[in-house]
Amino acid sequence: MSIAPRYLPPNTTFIEDDDLPVTMQIGMIGKDGIVLASDKKWSTTWVKRDRAKIQELRDEHSDSKILLSPTGNLAVCCADDMIAANDVAQKVISGWSPETDDSQGSALNALVKPLCSHRPFQCIVASTHPEPSLFYISNDLRFEDRPLSITRALDRICAGDRANAAKFWHLRYYEPNLPTPKLFSLAAQLITDAAVLNPAIIGGFDLAVSKRGVFRRIPKQKCDSLAEVAQQRSKAVSELIFGTATRN
Repeated sequence: MSIAPRYLPPNTTFIEDDDLPVTMQIGMIGKDGIVLASDKKWSTTWVKRDRAKIQELRDEHSDSKILLSPTGNLAVCCADDMIAANDVAQKVISGWSPETDDSQGSALNALVKPLCSHRPFQCIVASTHPEPSLFYISNDLRFEDRPLSITRALDRICAGDRANAAKFWHLRYYEPNLPTPKLFSLAAQLITDAAVLNPAIIGGFDLAVSKRGVFRRIPKQKCDSLAEVAQQRSKAVSELIFGTATRN
């Protein structure tokens, strides 16, 4: 996974605090494994300030936002400020042992807290041991007194664009006894519809799944196929609601 450059041109700010790109991500625990899904759209706003004017340039590229541990027992989604989130993900992968942590993620909290700064980040941490679990880490600067929070979920949880209405799909149709191939389809529907609602900051589809306790990436061709089917399904839903157009 590539990350945004750390060394910036002179007089350049990486991203303005009020213009941070977000994303759409979900982790779901199913009958036979854990599914992590994310969009793949990265945005960078370069801001150059001089005495006379402010110049801005927005770049975009596509890349994975999901990191896997070398042993495959952990997977982490990154959102908000990607440099900060990537640092947290790398620290979690290299330094966190879920087998020795408690159910509240106290050790995870202690590990992440020194990395909190003036930049917001979100991460979904998926662990296969000692039991399938999801931990949502958020450094939300709107809560000045206590920006860092960690939430454990034993079913599913989202990260990224908190207000995106495409969350409807998992709220309505997720069930913990669904096998992972069914969750692939649900994740694809959520992520692709989230991109329709917020195309400026969300795009593409990426997927990882655990099988027998080990995470692996789903190939791009399969992800693209799932996203295409999800787009067709959205059109079919529209036709069910409004009726199929007919020629006079």
